Amino acid sequence: MYASVKAAIRRDDGKILFFKDVSPNAPFNYLDLPGGRLNKGEDPYDALSREVFEETKLRVKVGKPVGRYYFIRSDGDQITLTVFECTCDDFSTLDLSDNNDTTENLSEPRWLFAQEALARRGEIIHESFSRLLEKLV
Repeated sequence: MYASVKAAIRRDDGKILFFKDVSPNAPFNYLDLPGGRLNKGEDPYDALSREVFEETKLRVKVGKPVGRYYFIRSDGDQITLTVFECTCDDFSTLDLSDNNDTTENLSEPRWLFAQEALARRGEIIHESFSRLLEKLV
């Protein structure tokens, strides 16, 4: 079991940045938020800023936590993720080209309203993520 953090990055129009996760561990290509695992002793806010920058090259302002979701990986590990509201002043730096981490491979950035993401439940990894998205509507 380990803890992770994810970013619900909103634009001024209210849309949230999602990606397709096409990593080898993913059971199918699914919608996900940027973020990742905390290092030992790392502050969740710092971890989220680091992970988002590593994956997207975006510098975000981390806001309040909006909830948690969880899933169990095929190897039996339980993953608990805390999602934070985030903002970004400059989306022009969005770049996935250096995303070479073998545990997470994000592609196809998509700006969706939370309601639009909910309508695509078949592309969401776990029902607990759907419940969290309902809080973002």
